Amino acid sequence: MHNLLPEKEKSAVSTDYILRLATAGFLGLGAVAFAGILLLLPAYGYLSARAEIAATTSPSLLVEKILGEEAALRLTKEMLSLVPPEGGNLSPSNVLLRLRASVASTQGINLTFIGYQAAGGVSVRGVAQTRDALIAFGKVLKADPVLSDISIPVELLAKSRDITFELRGTIKY
Repeated sequence: MHNLLPEKEKSAVSTDYILRLATAGFLGLGAVAFAGILLLLPAYGYLSARAEIAATTSPSLLVEKILGEEAALRLTKEMLSLVPPEGGNLSPSNVLLRLRASVASTQGINLTFIGYQAAGGVSVRGVAQTRDALIAFGKVLKADPVLSDISIPVELLAKSRDITFELRGTIKY
C-alpha cells in the first residue's frame, strides 16, 4: 500500500490521530473514575451512618440490638460472674501469688507445680516434709476466701514423712 499524501499532511493526520486517541483515553479514564465514585457513594453513606450510630450508642445497647434483650442479659450475667466481689482482681498471676503466700505461711511445704485452668480449677503439687505440715497447708488453703473444694485425699495421710501430694480445688469467683 502506498501513501500518496504529502509529508506535511501525513504528520498533521498522525498528530490529529494521536490527540484524538489521547482525548478518548482520558475521557474513558474520567468516566471510569466517575462511575467508581457514584458506585461508592451508597457504601460511604451506609458506613458513615453505622459509625455515627456506634459513636452515639453504648456498647451494651449495641449488644442488646444485635443479640436481643434476653441474650444480652445472659451475657452480662456471665461476664459479671467472672468479676470477683469488692473489685478484686483474680488473674492467674494473682492466684499464684496467693498460693505462694499460703506456702510461705506453712513450714515444711515445697511446691513443684501450680496449675491454673481457664474453667477456674487450681491444682497444686509438691512435697510435704511431715503429715502435720500437709494438714496445716490444707487448712491454710481452705481458709483462703478465693479457693473452694480443697480437700486432702486420705491416702496422702498414710505416710508420715516426705509426702508427695496433689491438691485440687476451684476458684470461687
